[in-house]
Amino acid sequence: MKKVMYVVVAAGFIVAVRYAVSADFRQAVYYQYYTRLKHPEIAGGPCGPNCNGYNEFLNQGLLTNTDTLPLFEERKADRMLLTGVIHDFSGKPAADVLLYVFHTDAQGVYPKRAGATGAEALNGYIRGWVKTNADGRYYIYTNMPGAYPEEKTRAHVHCIIKEPDVNVYSLMDFIFPNDPYAEAHETTVPQHLNGGLVKDITQPGDTMKVYQRNIYLGRGVVNYPSKKKGA
Repeated sequence: MKKVMYVVVAAGFIVAVRYAVSADFRQAVYYQYYTRLKHPEIAGGPCGPNCNGYNEFLNQGLLTNTDTLPLFEERKADRMLLTGVIHDFSGKPAADVLLYVFHTDAQGVYPKRAGATGAEALNGYIRGWVKTNADGRYYIYTNMPGAYPEEKTRAHVHCIIKEPDVNVYSLMDFIFPNDPYAEAHETTVPQHLNGGLVKDITQPGDTMKVYQRNIYLGRGVVNYPSKKKGA
């Protein structure tokens, strides 16, 4: 019995050591250092190049709480509506919040137009922007994204937030029910803690899938300003 116990302990130790020297562990340690210590003034930590597209809508004054992404009119079979309410940290509907989203096409590729520049060169052209009004609601008409080719990754929609008086930051991707490639830790985080798993609220008679995700500004976001938590 003791021999079996020693083997189990040794195996666990080996797994722990392997993780400690793995790229995932180094990345996690670096992220915590970079966000909490080196840049405590940046909510969510440095957002990286994926966030750059949030400001590429040239006239944000024309933004509304509704957007229709490219390919929606062309692809009818997999249309969907992403909708929900963006709340402030305390749970009240939040106005004037910009939500920037982008995702792959059905083949799992971020399609780009010839000569694409700026964030489109990285994010592709299936992207959109909405800006909430007083009720915090948003509506994004688009199509179901595909998983990356030859990779076991869940279909997802990137979620970038820019709220007044806070730097741009990213939240967990929108992910979809019953995706075999979704990780358990992704599907168990509730929406009020900014989990990305959408809720299927499609009703009989709807002409497309309707998915709901409610967003809560700052929850689970490292270095989120204390003054905003009391809004």
